[in-house]
Amino acid sequence: MTTPDDDVPPSLRDTGCSPVSRRHRWTLVALAAALSVPTAGATACAPDGNSEDLPYISPLTRFTLYDAPPGKTDFSIGDVDIDEPGKAVQVVSVKALYSTNVEYLGAYVVWPRDYRLGPLSFGSGYPDSDQRVRHDLDEVVPASETSYLAPGESSLDPVALTLGFRIRSGNLGGVNGIHVVYRADGKSRERYFSIAAIGCVEPRSCESSDNRDPDFFEKAMRELGLVRD
Repeated sequence: MTTPDDDVPPSLRDTGCSPVSRRHRWTLVALAAALSVPTAGATACAPDGNSEDLPYISPLTRFTLYDAPPGKTDFSIGDVDIDEPGKAVQVVSVKALYSTNVEYLGAYVVWPRDYRLGPLSFGSGYPDSDQRVRHDLDEVVPASETSYLAPGESSLDPVALTLGFRIRSGNLGGVNGIHVVYRADGKSRERYFSIAAIGCVEPRSCESSDNRDPDFFEKAMRELGLVRD
């Protein structure tokens, strides 16, 4: 859904963050995916920095990385898709809200021609090993690509972004919300994806906690300071 500028949440307007340095889908609760809005700018930042421009709200789409061994805590978030058929697309910036013990590793683009080779919702590791054909974030995706129809298919594929994160310390880390600014045929567009992920690091177990408590994900988001009343 695209809304006029006046309907863009104020928290997503004047972005000023300081920059910081289908494979194995562990779990997915998909209630919805993304809200579209036009205009503005961004970069990645952590919630102990200038991150008030991303909303601290309960996410619509949720992923869990179960019980990662120490030293193997990288994970990838996909489902960040830009649908602009027949238009040249260029990503301007990507920003995510994440806990203070999580490091943003970067992001890349998978073009529509290669989308079906490695569609990704969520998985361990970064970059995703099945997404072998990757493009720099700011590389222009030509209109010929966003118009590309894969042989035997009846629908166009999106320009797909994959973001990478690492839990640097502690036994629980998370991400809540992704904000993308891009241009489509030179016109600025903005999208907020209500996607969240948490990861447990051994010996803490997300899996056992999740099985015992249906509200575990929400409680983990609040423990990490990523959701506020």
